[in-house]
Amino acid sequence: MKKPTQKKTFVLEKIEGEKVYFSGENQAILPKKILPDDIKIGDQFVITAVDPKIEKEDKQITAKEILNEILKPKK
Repeated sequence: MKKPTQKKTFVLEKIEGEKVYFSGENQAILPKKILPDDIKIGDQFVITAVDPKIEKEDKQITAKEILNEILKPKK
C-alpha cells in the first residue's frame, strides 16, 4: 500500500548562523543554504516529504500512460 505524500506547514522562527529553526505541528531545523536568500522571520514554508520509491513508480506509470496514448492506433 502506498503511503501518501506528507505536507507540513512551518513558520520560520529564528536564524542562527547557517541554521534556520521552524515551528509548526513539529519543529524542524534546516541548513540555511537550501532556502531562498531573502527569507525572514515569520515566513511560512510547506515542507513535502515523499518516498523516493513511490515517486519513481508514479513517474513510471505516468510515462507509460503518456506513451500508450501517443502510440495508440488511430481509428
